[in-house]
Amino acid sequence: MGWQVYDSARAHGQSIVEGAFTLGLVGLAQFLPLLVLSLFGGQAADRYNRRLIILACVAAKAVVLCGLVVASNAGPEIIIPAVFAAAISAGVINAFLPPAASALMPMLLPREELPQGIAWSSLAFQSALIIGPAIGGLLYAFGPATPYATALALLALAAVLIVQLKPPAQEPVKDARTVGMIMEGLRYVWSNKIVLGAISLDLVVVLLAGAVALLPVFARDILHAGPGELGVLRSAMGVGAASVALWLAINPLRQRVGMWMFGSTIVFGLATIVFGLSEYLWLTAFALAIAGAARLSHRHILAARR
Repeated sequence: MGWQVYDSARAHGQSIVEGAFTLGLVGLAQFLPLLVLSLFGGQAADRYNRRLIILACVAAKAVVLCGLVVASNAGPEIIIPAVFAAAISAGVINAFLPPAASALMPMLLPREELPQGIAWSSLAFQSALIIGPAIGGLLYAFGPATPYATALALLALAAVLIVQLKPPAQEPVKDARTVGMIMEGLRYVWSNKIVLGAISLDLVVVLLAGAVALLPVFARDILHAGPGELGVLRSAMGVGAASVALWLAINPLRQRVGMWMFGSTIVFGLATIVFGLSEYLWLTAFALAIAGAARLSHRHILAARR
C-alpha cells in the first residue's frame, strides 16, 4: 500500500519531498485513530467477547481490502484517497484487534506455558512478515490488485479458523464506567515505575520505527529498487525478528529482563541510524534485520511482563 501511494504520487508529478510527505500523511492517517482509540480497544477486550471482536475486525479488514481491489487499477486521483481511507480504517481496526488477540491467548494456554506461547506466536507472525512482503512484491508484478485479492483470500481462511476457536467463558468486568476504568489504568501506570519505564522504552521504539514507514521512498529514489526489492527489505526485518522469536521460544528470558529491554532499545536506535544513512541495498537489509531482531526482543519482554 505504501509503495502504491508513493509511486502514484511520483508518477502524478510530485517531487521526492512531496511524495514522502504524502506517504507520511498516510502513516499519520493510520496513527491518529490508533492513538485515540487504543485505550478503548484494551478496555473493550476486557469487557466484551474477544473472539467476536477479532471476527468483527477481520470482517472490517475484508471490506477495506475489497475497496482497495476495486480502486487499485484507477489513477492517482482515485487510489490516493482510497489508500487514505484504508489507512484510517486500518488505524481503527488495529486499535481493537491486537488487544483482543493478546488477551485471548492467556485464555487458551496455562500460565506456565504462556511465555513460550507468546514466543511461538511471535515466531509465526514474524515468519508471515518474512514471506508476506516478498510474495507481495512478486504479486504486484501481476497487477496492483493481485496482492489485495490474495490477502482477502487468506483473510477468509483466517476467519474460518477463528470461528473454530472455543475459548473458556470470559469473566465480565463489573465496572461499567469506561472513562473511569481508563483513568484508573493510567493512574496505575503512573504509580508503577517499572511499568512506566517499560512503556516509555516502548514509546521510543515506536517513534523510531516511524522511519521504516518511509521504506518506499528509500527503495524507489535512494536505492533505485522496485516493488520486488521493497518486499525483500520488508522481509529482512521479519528475518531478524523471527530469529530472535525462535531463540526466545526455546530459551525464554528469566533474568535481567530490564537490561535486555534497555539494550534492545539502544540496538534498535543504532540500526535505525544505519538504515537512514545507507545507500546500499545489502546494508539497508542488514540494518533492518538487526532492527527487527531488537524490536521483537523488546516487544516480547514487554508482553511477557504484563
